Amino acid sequence: MMMEPIRLLSASSSPSFGGLERFQMEIARNLAARGHVVEIAAAPGSPFAAAGRVAGLPVHESRFHSYLSPLSAWRLARLMTSREIEVVHYRLSRNIWAMAPAARIAGLKGKVVHTLGMNPGGKLDNPVHRWLRNTLGAFVAPTPETAAKAARVWGMEEDEVTIIPNFVTPAPFEAGGLEREAVALRAPWGIPEKAPVVGMVARLEPAKGIDTFVRSAITILQGEQAEDAYFVIGGPVTKEWRSWTDDLKESVASAGLADRIVFPGHQENMPAFMKTLDLFVLPSRKETFGIVLLEAMISGKAVVACHGPGPDYILDGGEAGLLIEPDDQEALSRATLALLSDHNRRESLAAAGRARVRKHFTDEVVLPAYEALFDRVRSLTP
Repeated sequence: MMMEPIRLLSASSSPSFGGLERFQMEIARNLAARGHVVEIAAAPGSPFAAAGRVAGLPVHESRFHSYLSPLSAWRLARLMTSREIEVVHYRLSRNIWAMAPAARIAGLKGKVVHTLGMNPGGKLDNPVHRWLRNTLGAFVAPTPETAAKAARVWGMEEDEVTIIPNFVTPAPFEAGGLEREAVALRAPWGIPEKAPVVGMVARLEPAKGIDTFVRSAITILQGEQAEDAYFVIGGPVTKEWRSWTDDLKESVASAGLADRIVFPGHQENMPAFMKTLDLFVLPSRKETFGIVLLEAMISGKAVVACHGPGPDYILDGGEAGLLIEPDDQEALSRATLALLSDHNRRESLAAAGRARVRKHFTDEVVLPAYEALFDRVRSLTP
């Protein structure tokens, strides 16, 4: 029997659009393509709202609060009721303060799904947190380690947390014409077409380990083993970390390497960006998941990442890519040089990575699990 379309509200108050938000939007967009009725609730003028419109989804802009706000809850509840929403999905932990009371007002207690990040949010010894948590119908963890943390923080039982990984849609990363687009990207960066390129992409902030990547790149380029390499650091910088980022760029310029270590800013075309690289690095100090790893791996790139819940799980403990300790500049330099100098090993890791993504982390594998979960939640009796 065919599933009845689910009426889903995908909500996020995030002011940015990183991996977490991109993944949530991919779920929404793909479920709509599968025939479900999906609508977006987002902060006014936010990138999440803009992405929803690009995806062709109905977007409702509303102010969220990271505390109990009767007015915010009433507005969201009215939206849920008027749009006949059956299930609410959110990812940003602080959004529980808006979504839980709104869902209760709208008669949707038990029909809210939270996909957990690193911080499940709150502790059960706080009665307000208990009240909020008891509104939710399901918790999704992208990795076993996040599921275990949820059990510790929230006191959940094992069967309360469903492990469903994040995913990537392979088609855009395997489309024709990417070589041409990659060449066009390299040109303004001043990178020759055949030069080896090591790259990363992330929000430019300390948590992503960008300073470790920059120091490693300077050390490598000042040596003699990879003098022809280029290093690319893509991603947006927020106002909070602009001065910190400027200091990093100054350190590169002071080393006389501003033409070899480039900061091209936010990347709209991720498939083309990945195509420009020979090696991808994710040096995050703590990474909950790391969708960008999936994007690099499905693009056929060998990867180096720092140990963390996401990279350890995605790379299968080091079978599908190299894992190093966070903040270990010397280990990052060794791993980078080892793979730049060994084409066969690089290709072997790239093949293993692509195979692992295809088996565990594509839309075809993951979406049915979310679809089944949302269908189960909407049938729950409050």
